[in-house]
Amino acid sequence: VQGFLVAEAGLVYYRWFLAHNPTIMDAGVGLVSPKTYTEVDPETGAVGDATITASATMQCGTVQWIDLQSKGVAYADRLFPRTLTARYMKPSVAEYSYVVNTSVWAGPDRNIRGQYHSNGGVRMDGSSNSNVSSAVATWNCDASYGCSPAQSTAPGVVGSGTNPELWKFPVPTIDFALIAVDFAGLKTKAQAGGIYYPAASGSATERGYHLIFNADGTFTLYQVTATDGYPSQSSQYGVTTENSVITGQTLIGTYNIPVSCSLMFFEDRVWVEGTVNAKVTVVAATPSNSSTPDAYLNNNILYNAYDGTDGLTVIAERNVLIPLVVPDMMEVHGIFVAQSGHYGRDYFAIA
Repeated sequence: VQGFLVAEAGLVYYRWFLAHNPTIMDAGVGLVSPKTYTEVDPETGAVGDATITASATMQCGTVQWIDLQSKGVAYADRLFPRTLTARYMKPSVAEYSYVVNTSVWAGPDRNIRGQYHSNGGVRMDGSSNSNVSSAVATWNCDASYGCSPAQSTAPGVVGSGTNPELWKFPVPTIDFALIAVDFAGLKTKAQAGGIYYPAASGSATERGYHLIFNADGTFTLYQVTATDGYPSQSSQYGVTTENSVITGQTLIGTYNIPVSCSLMFFEDRVWVEGTVNAKVTVVAATPSNSSTPDAYLNNNILYNAYDGTDGLTVIAERNVLIPLVVPDMMEVHGIFVAQSGHYGRDYFAIA
């Protein structure tokens, strides 16, 4: 038992070491391996030594995570060392299934896996298996959120959803400014070692890129040359025309995803679909001008393996949207960030 305790103390110590040497988690600078730590009981003195080995996994010159192995040897019984492993990484909004900045209604057809947070009120009528949190103690839940009659002082989380014992309010606000994306920095990294494409030719409502991930670890890319637009409505922008249905495209090619920098940066709109066989980040942004492109989840987005080896993050400077024409039963996996807009499917009024 003491061997386990010493090994665990080694992991705790190295976590402290990483916290006090932030350059390690940024660029891997200052990583020390192996490193020995002596666990001391304040009453009885030293009880054992832990030897910690550490390795950094890098992407685009930046640390993704640190893998640790701690071998603990207790002085009381040196013949039975014990080894524990751990992976450390910076906290991320990926801990949440959803993080939204305004009040929200999750209807009875929603099945939410993971933490769900709103900086406003939450009307939760769906199924959830983790914490549902609101940053407000009360809010005005009116008919637009399914409250009839309206509740001017509704609890932070209200509704008929599952597991109400996991509803928490008020909790601290999540500051969206603190999770702002450095688009210029990502563009530089993509140009240096990842995948980069400038704005495509054509009008802003017609052009873009259609990105299809293939299960063999490659991707196929098209330039979008024509789209159809349909009237859509959202609470953020009101009534507008969403030009998101592809009617013309030209094949660019099929390529491998870079292993050392799986970052794909498009200075234009991008439509995403397919089966992801890597850990990939896709960005649609224009850091050098005032346009704010959207990303569209165009079809099913699946992982080749669901053991943690594959993953997708899609970041749009404005919206991440589900277009009008998609499968009736659509399955989407990934982390989606709408930097200045919203995530979801707008309302289409089609005659």
